[in-house]
Amino acid sequence: MKTHINARALVVVLGALVVALAAGNTALGQEYEMFITNNPQLPPEDGVYVTAEDVHAMYDAGATPGEMEIILQELEHAPKRPVDREPADPDGTLNPGGCCEVEVFQSTLDGQVVLVSAGLPSQPLPVHLEGPVTTIVRDKIGHETGTFDTEILSMNLSGATPFGQVVIQESPSEPSLGETTITDLGGGLWQIDSFFDVFTELSVDMGGGFSPWLPDVLGPTRVDLQPNTIIPEPASALLLAAGGALFARRKRR
Repeated sequence: MKTHINARALVVVLGALVVALAAGNTALGQEYEMFITNNPQLPPEDGVYVTAEDVHAMYDAGATPGEMEIILQELEHAPKRPVDREPADPDGTLNPGGCCEVEVFQSTLDGQVVLVSAGLPSQPLPVHLEGPVTTIVRDKIGHETGTFDTEILSMNLSGATPFGQVVIQESPSEPSLGETTITDLGGGLWQIDSFFDVFTELSVDMGGGFSPWLPDVLGPTRVDLQPNTIIPEPASALLLAAGGALFARRKRR
């Protein structure tokens, strides 16, 4: 007796399998490199921007160079919904010859902070910052897919750390430029590749007020878009098994 495969179920399972394999998973020993989504709008939903290196930024906070340093490491910067998207630059000031999309949204930054005093680092402690971000995507309006020049126009993240209140801003004097590519994979899925080279400045509450803005001595920092969830090994194994079973059944028809 012939067994008939539901075509829609096959597409759903294989689509999920593609997402799992493309994103990478611990079961296969892969690192996350590709961001696959069912929503091509920017900023990417369910994505985080991370650095390839553990150290994200370093700020010299001492009276003399090297006396005291604040290090941010293993950071994940996540855009949040809702997003205010609107056209900008009607006179071509920011982007001659093209129409830009400006995006305003809240974001969070999670990671670790280390205080280095007299060359001795403290234990890494968790840090969580929140605040508004404004980005611009050039030539985006009217195009769902393509490669677009991007820039962080402003960013102001604040919160408490074990060493006091801090505020991080995008440098008002250095452009934090990037690039985003959106590719239609079919089946309601898109791949988004995105990065920014970010110049940041930090101000810390010194007890009697906030310090002057301290530039990142390592800047700019390259951040790349990655998925913000990891598919557990059992789920990955089930997807592989289900996909293989469907292919085997289809072959015997």
